[in-house]
Amino acid sequence: MLTYATANRAPSIHFEALPEEEHRHSHSICSELHALSSYIVEFESSLALFEDVTERLFNVYARPPIEDRTRLRDIERLHHWRKVAAQDCAMTIFHFGSARLGIHTSLGESKTMRTMMDAALLKKASKAFAEYFPDYQPMRNGIAHAEEKHMTDRDMAKNVSIGDPISNAINQLRGLSYSWGQIGLSSSKGSLSGGSLTDSVLSISNNNKMHSLEISKTTLGKLSEIRELYFDAFFTIEEKSRNARNALHAAGQPR
Repeated sequence: MLTYATANRAPSIHFEALPEEEHRHSHSICSELHALSSYIVEFESSLALFEDVTERLFNVYARPPIEDRTRLRDIERLHHWRKVAAQDCAMTIFHFGSARLGIHTSLGESKTMRTMMDAALLKKASKAFAEYFPDYQPMRNGIAHAEEKHMTDRDMAKNVSIGDPISNAINQLRGLSYSWGQIGLSSSKGSLSGGSLTDSVLSISNNNKMHSLEISKTTLGKLSEIRELYFDAFFTIEEKSRNARNALHAAGQPR
C-alpha cells in the first residue's frame, strides 16, 4: 500500500466506486487533504520570514546606539514584522485545523468511505493535532478580534499597562522580547486583548487567558507529522476504491 513517505503526494479517492450520494464528500475530502499541504507551505513561508527578520533585528541591536538616529525606528519596524509573521503562523495553524475538521465532517457523511479507511491512523492523527495545538482556536480568536476590544478610561486606570513596546524590547542582554496591547486583563466591557513575542514564543490573550505557540521548525515538523498521518489514513481508501473501480470496469459496469 502507498504511504506519504513513498508517494510524496496527497491520496486520491476513486469516486466511481462509491455510491452517488458520497461523490461530493469524496471531492471535499480530496480538496481538504490538498489544503493541509498548502497550509504547511504557508507556515513554512511565514516561518522563513520570521527567522530572516529575527536575524536582521539582532544585527540592528549590534549597531552602536550613540548618534544612530534610525536605530530605534528600525527596531520598532523589525519587531512589528516579527509579530506579523508569527501571527500569520498562528492563523495558518487555525486554517490547517479547519481543513482537518472538514475532512472529519465529510467522512461522517460517507459510510462507504468509513469502511475503507484506516480508522486507527485517523484517530492517531486527530489525537496528535489536539495534543500539539490545544490552543489553536483561542489564539486565532485573540488575533482576529484584537481590534474589537475597547477600553474606557476607567479600565485603563484599573489595569496596569505593559508600557511602550519599544522600551520593552530594546537593549535586552539576551533574547528578544516584544509585547503589545493589554495582556490578559479583565474589563467591565469584556476581556482585553494583547500579546507578546519572547524569543520564538508567541503568546496571545483571549478571554483573560494566555495561549502560546512556538514559531519554529519544530512546530513545522509537527504539522508535517500530522499531515502524513492523515494522508496515510486515506491511502487505504485510494487503494480500496481503485480496486473496486477496476472490478466494476472488468465486470462491464462503469459508474
